[in-house]
Amino acid sequence: MKVHRIVTGLAAISLYAAIASGQPSVTAETPPPAVATVTIVNLAKGQILTPAVVYSHGPEAPPLFVSGQPASPELQRLAELGATAGLQNRVRAEPEVLDVVRLAAFVRPGNSASIQVKFDSEHRLVSLASMIEMTNDGFVAASGLAIPCEGEAVLRTNGWDAGSERNTELCSEVPAPCPSRSRLGTCSIGPSPEGFVHVHAGVHGCGGFPSEVFDWGYPLALIKVSASPDLSPPGALEAICSPGGTGPPPSPADVPGGDGAPTSYEPLEGWRVTADSVQFQFLRAGNCISLSGATINGVRYEVHSSHWQTRSDASADWADIPRTERENQLCAHSPSQPGQYRAVADISVGPDRAKRSTENILTVP
Repeated sequence: MKVHRIVTGLAAISLYAAIASGQPSVTAETPPPAVATVTIVNLAKGQILTPAVVYSHGPEAPPLFVSGQPASPELQRLAELGATAGLQNRVRAEPEVLDVVRLAAFVRPGNSASIQVKFDSEHRLVSLASMIEMTNDGFVAASGLAIPCEGEAVLRTNGWDAGSERNTELCSEVPAPCPSRSRLGTCSIGPSPEGFVHVHAGVHGCGGFPSEVFDWGYPLALIKVSASPDLSPPGALEAICSPGGTGPPPSPADVPGGDGAPTSYEPLEGWRVTADSVQFQFLRAGNCISLSGATINGVRYEVHSSHWQTRSDASADWADIPRTERENQLCAHSPSQPGQYRAVADISVGPDRAKRSTENILTVP
């Protein structure tokens, strides 16, 4: 039986200090970390998101979770009880993790909360997890969301199920206040939990929590990440993101005075589009598929950016379609003009980062 209370821990978050007293001095060869702001927006009608664990890390850090595989004991405890200490300690011990922080606020329906996390050129990814409070073992998460140098990365996420506890929806087994007019009974479930992370099936109202209040649609939450120049030490963000800095250099076409030659894209097997959907491997969506550190069939995929292109026919050059740019997502597009269309992306497949395109070309007569 669970403890029926979530320990909220400290109720204050310290803002990042540019140069803390007693820390080693920073040299020109090792610029100080910059600061990113991470915001969680709760889109659910009745669910509350508990204080989140947020951390920055490099690409070699173990993923927070992998769908279809068991959740770590620390993630299970967060998903079941909202407890964060175990997960904080586990990720803090990883050599590829730079900064670990805890969002002290509970994010209530329709509200948002933000926190700052440090990052540098070697640790440009953010992961986070927060319990969906009125569930047995539900959580929202981002795993390996890239921090953009400009603009804002936005991840639309559903709820995840840690698979570590049966979804009884009983007030006695959910660490949250029971509704004043709760319902009796329990969900029709198997004798044991699933044992692996999967998309949460939502709240069915067969226990103590009415589904018309506590169920949710997609997306359950928005997770926004952006660099924060005003909170970063002078020169830190420039050192990470500028062409002459330690961050990844832009392509020649993005650099003033570059050759501007058309980028060559190699088709990526399993990525296909239609007039109203996008498909990647076994995933299919009518809007977007989020691929931020996702592992599919043992291969890790990281979409850094994507957009759509068009041309009149096979003899013409491809041209970018404005306002189709996305971060960390492969998205559908519904063209209205005749021509040929494809989606392209800057994507990492395992350890290899390259420019890839859909394996098919969409033709609109």
